[in-house]
Amino acid sequence: MTSVSGKVDPVVRRIRTADIAEALGQGLRDFQAMPLYGLLFGALYAGGGVVILLCLTAFGLVYLAYPLAAGFALLGPFVGAGLVVVVKNVVSAFIERWNFLLGAIFVAIVILMPEGLVPGTARLWRSLWRKRAHAVTPPAAKTEASS
Repeated sequence: MTSVSGKVDPVVRRIRTADIAEALGQGLRDFQAMPLYGLLFGALYAGGGVVILLCLTAFGLVYLAYPLAAGFALLGPFVGAGLVVVVKNVVSAFIERWNFLLGAIFVAIVILMPEGLVPGTARLWRSLWRKRAHAVTPPAAKTEASS
């Protein structure tokens, strides 16, 4: 079947019960192969949902809990795509090969933060604060007590 523009319209297939069972089976095999990742992402989503619910409860906006929780899973990909677009627009004005820079940033994150971006950033933040706390501070001014 062709459309007005002369292109072939896409065909929409029906989803059968066997397709759903196959997808669930593949998901179970993936989870059995790497259970820690599945548990970690599940805990992150659950923790994020709890944080959203607590914030909404504190501000008296509980009626927004369901829409925000439903959209919470969609947030990560959009943030990542937005970051790539921003890097492209800002860096491409200064560097012709911005793709190389984006790849270098990705490789640096994978090498320097093998545990992931959020735990790696938290580790860097803690180490910076430790260095700042151990920095040499000027001695306190001694005061003589009057008798």
